[in-house]
Order: sequence, then C-alpha cells, then structure tokens
Amino acid sequence: MRFILITIFFSSCVLGGDLPVLSGVVNGFAVDVYQKVEKKQNFCYSPYALHAALSMIEVGAEKRTRDELYAGLKLLGERGDTVIQHANVYGDMVERYSRELPKQLEGKEDPLDLFLLNRIYLSQQRNYERDYLEIGRDVAGYGMEKKDFERDHQRIQKQVNAWVAHESFQRIENALPENAVRKDTSLLLLNGLFFQAPWHEPFDVKLTKPGGFHLHDGKVVQVPMMQREGKYGYLANSSWTAISLPFGQYSECHLVLIVPKVVDGLSGLEQNLKAKDLMDMRDLPQRTLRLHMPRFELKGESQPLMPALKGLGIKRAFDDPKGSAELTQIDATRNTVLGPVYQKSYFKIDEMGCDVLKASSAVLLDRVFEQPGRGFEFKADRAFLFLVQDCRTGIVLFMGRVVDPRAH
Repeated sequence: MRFILITIFFSSCVLGGDLPVLSGVVNGFAVDVYQKVEKKQNFCYSPYALHAALSMIEVGAEKRTRDELYAGLKLLGERGDTVIQHANVYGDMVERYSRELPKQLEGKEDPLDLFLLNRIYLSQQRNYERDYLEIGRDVAGYGMEKKDFERDHQRIQKQVNAWVAHESFQRIENALPENAVRKDTSLLLLNGLFFQAPWHEPFDVKLTKPGGFHLHDGKVVQVPMMQREGKYGYLANSSWTAISLPFGQYSECHLVLIVPKVVDGLSGLEQNLKAKDLMDMRDLPQRTLRLHMPRFELKGESQPLMPALKGLGIKRAFDDPKGSAELTQIDATRNTVLGPVYQKSYFKIDEMGCDVLKASSAVLLDRVFEQPGRGFEFKADRAFLFLVQDCRTGIVLFMGRVVDPRAH
C-alpha cells in the first residue's frame, strides 16, 4: 500500500462568482476543523491553506471517497472547480496586496506580503495520471519533482525540512515530524502560506506596559499589553465582543479579536461559533475606543489533522475501512491512500504588525466599558480567538486562539 503525505506550513484574475462561493466554503470548513481539532493551549492554523491542499486530493478521488471529500470540504460544482477558484482568489489577493509595493520600495514601512509555496514530490517508481499532474502544475501552481522514496526517504525528509526552513526564513523548522516520509510514500504534497503585514496605524512601543491577563485556572499574570486609541471595527452580542484592526495602507485585510464576555467563556465561544460569524467580521461598524491587547508569538509543533478530518467524515481517503480508498485519478492503481496530514505554524503579533509567519463568570463581564473622561476601552485580557481575514472576500486565512500570551 502506498500513501500520500500532506504537509501545510505557514508563517497568514477575473473572479466572477468565485468570491462568495469560495468564502462560504472555506469559512464553513474553517469552523468545522477548528471545532474538531485537538487544541493544546495556544493554537493557530490556516484553513485556507488546508482547504487548498485537500482540494487537490479531491481532484484525484473517485466514487464514495470523492463523495466524502466533497461533503467534508463543503465543495460545490464539478471536479476541479475548487482548485480553479483557489487559484483565482489567490491571484486576486496577491494583485491587491501588491498595491503596497511602491511604498515598500521607498523604505517607508515593512511589506504587506502574501505568498504560497506549493510543491509536489512524486515517486520515481510510480506512473501518475497526466490530467492530475496538469491540474496541479498548470492550475494550482505546484512545482513538481521526482524522488526515490524507497531508497532515500530519510534524506528526502531532511531535504524537505531544510527547504521549508529556508523559504520561511528559519521560522518553521522540522515541518515534517520524525518518520513522516516513509519508503512507501507515493506522493508528498507541500502547501505553504506566508503572510507579513504592518498595521494600518502602528502601536507606540513606549505605551506598551505590563497588564493583567486572566488564565483559565483563575490566576492573573502580567504580560506586555500594547495600547492605542483610534477607530476600529466593532461588534458585540450577549456572549462576546469583536474588534478588527486593519493591515497595510489600503486595509485589504485585518486582524479580528473575538473576546468572550466572561473570563472562562472561550470554550463556549468555540463550541457555538458559526461560519456566518466569520463572514460578519468582514466589514464591522467603526467605533472610536482605546484598545489594550497583548503581544504574542505562537510557534506550534507539527499538528496532526487526520483525526479532525476523519471527524468530518473524510475517512475512505485515509483507507478507513481498509481497502476503501479510491484515489485512482492520481494513479490508476488502487494502492494509493491518503497518509498523515500535518500543519505547522508560526504567528507573531507586535507593535509593528503581523508576522506569520478558571475565574468567576461574574468577573469583568464586558470588555468594552466607558470611563469618565476617557471614552470606551476594549481589553483583550483573557483567552480569545483571533482571525486574519481578507476583507474583500471574507476568507479566513488564519485562525487560532491565545490562552496564555507568555507561551510560544
């Protein structure tokens, strides 16, 4: 039995109907995976990169295996349509974000940058379907390289990890965990999404001061709290308050913080989150307030995503039950199955911008409050969710949570 290994790493055209279709698909998938995946303390992943990678597997699937992928990925349309939509939407985002380039070349600020690194390693011992290779190369933009997995699987893993480390400016090391590449690997699909952006209005480092942050165990720890007064997107309901902070000169994308109104409210927020909530963050009403939020840096281990995907009903691609995988549009044999799916992340928020790279429920019930003479304040001083979202499409590029800003 041969298997396909997928690793997604990240640091965050003429479109027609692709925008609303793909945004609803990806954001629905984003919430589904987030609610299924095992999360230890701080967590971050890219639903956009994961969905794009798995869409390439759907292209190669047949019969009930494809039906499961189609349902789990919330796909619409014919085979390969989603790969085309991903390519179009990504091209649109890159074109819009590149408007920042003249200002960057003048050296006035750090770049707003988004780019994908896609690569497929093929086994020298296998014959692949030409249509599948053409879609991967010509539509999805994957570079392709043949490798001898049977003889050199250990060396190949070291080479791949070195390549990812180099391309991520050493922020993501050991993207493939030990023994991820095996002798029976038939195809290794890598999908990397990198995002770097300055704030539309940066924070003043001099105003960053220690502030209290409430942990789940009831302790209050001191962490560096950034603060700035200005206009922000703002939305609140009975359970949480959200605020959006734009990136870049043209505010093409933003960071969204969703803070529960009770100190131990993160679990309830995560369980009740809906795809519509993510789309509602796309264009929030503006409000003038003073923001307090922690600096944080997340360096995650390689996150296994197979259990979460199986929880969405995607089982046959992983050959569950045994002998059920039908990935015959990748190669004509029935010996290829989907192996481990990993994602590894690096995510940093500070005064300059983004580089992606139990307490009583009665305490601090509302994060936005008014102080005489000072106006409204928003404090992200307990466990919260965060999103990096493209403002035009509404697609969530990155999604995660901060439980303890001190932990990497």
